[in-house]
Amino acid sequence: MSTDDAPQDKVLPQDAEKSGLLIQTDGSTKVYLRRWLMLTLFCAFSVTTAYQWIHLNIIANIVIRYYNSSLPGDSLQQEAAVDWLSLIYMLVYLPTIVPAMMLLNNKGLRVNNIVGSLLNTMGAWLKVGALGPERFPVLMTGQVLCAMAEVFVVSIPPRLAAVWFGPDQVSTATSLGVFGNQIGVAVGFLIPPILVNNSPNITDIGAGLTVMNYGTASVTTAIFLLMLGEEENTGRIGLTIVLAGIAGAIMAGLWLDKTKAFKWTSVGIYALSLVGMIAFTVIIECDLNRIWIIYLVAGFLGFFMTGYLPVGYEFAAEITYPASEATSSGILTSSAMFCGMILTLGMRAVMNRVSILAANITLCSVVCLGVILTAMVRPDYRRQAAETQVVEKLNHIELTIAPPANSTRETTLPGLAEPGPDEQFNKPLTQ
Repeated sequence: MSTDDAPQDKVLPQDAEKSGLLIQTDGSTKVYLRRWLMLTLFCAFSVTTAYQWIHLNIIANIVIRYYNSSLPGDSLQQEAAVDWLSLIYMLVYLPTIVPAMMLLNNKGLRVNNIVGSLLNTMGAWLKVGALGPERFPVLMTGQVLCAMAEVFVVSIPPRLAAVWFGPDQVSTATSLGVFGNQIGVAVGFLIPPILVNNSPNITDIGAGLTVMNYGTASVTTAIFLLMLGEEENTGRIGLTIVLAGIAGAIMAGLWLDKTKAFKWTSVGIYALSLVGMIAFTVIIECDLNRIWIIYLVAGFLGFFMTGYLPVGYEFAAEITYPASEATSSGILTSSAMFCGMILTLGMRAVMNRVSILAANITLCSVVCLGVILTAMVRPDYRRQAAETQVVEKLNHIELTIAPPANSTRETTLPGLAEPGPDEQFNKPLTQ
């Protein structure tokens, strides 16, 4: 929609250019379908702010263990410091609510949401920079920025509903806007304990925090970029594919660690990528000029297509063991580059000489062939079997420790079975 036919805001002139309502000459109100995209973006923004409020305190004991070196020595003070990661939201609200409301009243919804989303994103990336036991002050600084972002969320649902929705939808839109905040709290309770293991090993905790913080920063960045406007949608659709792919890759890795189902995870993700390709083809062919549908399908396609990468590498490493993982991944990457080059040049020729539909059908056929070939691969998990054998062998080894020269005692490590005559680990150890 161009600026000339932009709808007029019923509430504020500064929101007029981006408003979802148009007052007709007969007094009726016309609403635009993209109002649901705006509401979805705000809900996503609200989810991330609420999530960042609670996601560290729900694993407070793990945070204390990880940041112990940069926390006060007293246990009570340590707990209080971690409590302030959420309490800071309440403290920051008081001095910032007035300037936030002034910004909303003077500049409108668009600027308000962009500023809030920017602060939320900056806070998330600052928490990525806080990965390190000695960096609790950096973590708190990032949480302060996220708390400032929350101020730009809490009063928005009624205003957004009034600007973008008709009289018979205002209450529904307001409810949905508020609902996003509750979803964020629920996600904040659910996700962190799954991603960050309650391990005594600081390295393990750091690995979990890395996944959680990078994932949060990626999602908040995507939401911020989507809020910058509707121009150059092609580039933003590409960005959506990439960012959704990051999330897909992380989720696929977590799923493989839990299930070890390399083949059927590969087949499933491959098949869902085919579904995304078919949906994208249908949207283009049927000329469904609905930008939110395109973003949705692009995100779906990116989530599974890019998410396939770690799965494919791990599956290849399993079935080619004892060959090096570097060898299998190198072969896969080289073949992907070669096939990508051929398909790019080939599809350009097909689009120019036949049609875009023909190019998309060809790509769908190639993906379908990949699904079939992957399903035919025998799930011979050689690397996993070798690791299992090593663990079982170690579990049946007994170390006998020789006593000092003036003692007749022998000490045997408990819980280990008697080794066989061919074991090479029965050499006495001197205390």
